[in-house]
Amino acid sequence: MARSMACVLFVAGSICASAQGVRYLRWQQIQPLTASITTAGEKLPDFPTAAAWDNWIRQRDWELRGRTEQSVEDLISGWIVFGSSFTTQPVLLSQKDAVNAAGDLTAVSRARIDDFIKGLDTRDDERWRDVLEFLRRLRVTEEELPAFLGGILRRSALDHANAGWSDETAPLLMDFAMSETLHALKTSAAAPVHVHRVAVISPELDFSGRPDGYDFYPPQTVQPFAILEAVERLDLGRAAEVQLSLIDMNPFVLSHLRAITGKLRSGHYILQLPLNTAAGWNAEALSYWNRLGELIGTPAEPAAVPSGVHHVNMRAVAVKPQAGARISVNDLDIVAQSVETAPGQGFDIVVALNALGEYDRVEQSLALASMAGMMNPGAVLLISGAAPASIPSELEALGSHRIVYSESGVGIDIAVYRRR
Repeated sequence: MARSMACVLFVAGSICASAQGVRYLRWQQIQPLTASITTAGEKLPDFPTAAAWDNWIRQRDWELRGRTEQSVEDLISGWIVFGSSFTTQPVLLSQKDAVNAAGDLTAVSRARIDDFIKGLDTRDDERWRDVLEFLRRLRVTEEELPAFLGGILRRSALDHANAGWSDETAPLLMDFAMSETLHALKTSAAAPVHVHRVAVISPELDFSGRPDGYDFYPPQTVQPFAILEAVERLDLGRAAEVQLSLIDMNPFVLSHLRAITGKLRSGHYILQLPLNTAAGWNAEALSYWNRLGELIGTPAEPAAVPSGVHHVNMRAVAVKPQAGARISVNDLDIVAQSVETAPGQGFDIVVALNALGEYDRVEQSLALASMAGMMNPGAVLLISGAAPASIPSELEALGSHRIVYSESGVGIDIAVYRRR
């Protein structure tokens, strides 16, 4: 493993240049929020001057970026727990199942770690290279590796148990809920008439596998292309003409996003669309799975399903180069920073379905202020997984949409706001 780690080179992919800059949240922008945050039981520190605020928000950005290391560890932990490509051990049902009642690693977890370490020495693809680069940056030695991986599994299992997180919602279902919510907004005349610019904050990276062990195809992000297709399907704009800004600060995610444009130009960005036939999706969700990609791609050969993975049907779509012709990537901390836009050049739709759950209420309030500041009047914001937070006065609540995706009535709640 030490020899493999020494050979790793981090290569960023090509990226479409963005005409939009990044700036820190300004003191004037968040002043109206301070009273409402205090009313909600939490408060910002007192800032005597704008300079004091600027120092504080920059320090906060540094701290939040430090937390992305834990986000990377969560991706690695999820892969060890759910992966099927590097081990014959049974896939765990949840990250919580990596430990027993006493908080010790189970025998299966320890065996999975051993097989994972063997994979680091013998495999060479995007996932393994990203993990090796992360370990190299942290200076984790070969001798320290079992304890390091065991530690992140224990921590992640405890976090999932305390937070009540679920590992069972397939990323495609969030895309389905997003598309259905936009359809409801279009029907009620609440959607923007024409969409020129879209921002996706923390787009889901399908990296770690799920309880079904879906790591038998390369890492991918479907959400940016799902929003482009929804815009075109609803006649809100042309996918090839929409400026799509992808915003994140997780290094694994950014590395993948920056490589997308190069893959698109060569016609090799393939969306693998797995369907768990035992999950009980309803007719509407199944219809979405069947038609996703019709407008932004062409049929492609799906990845072969390994013999140990059951109840899976596969579709695949090769994304057309023109569908992602206007993609840009921003390394941006949505709590502390915002995209600088000229008047009338802001976003018409902002999607933040994976962005807010890990933040406290003060951080969520600042993130909402950041999003509001980069939206055009009449633009809509779609968020999910957020606790009640202080809403900037620029945002008008349009209510919550519950999109049911299973025959048993399970669904996803998406809150919608409109920029006044």
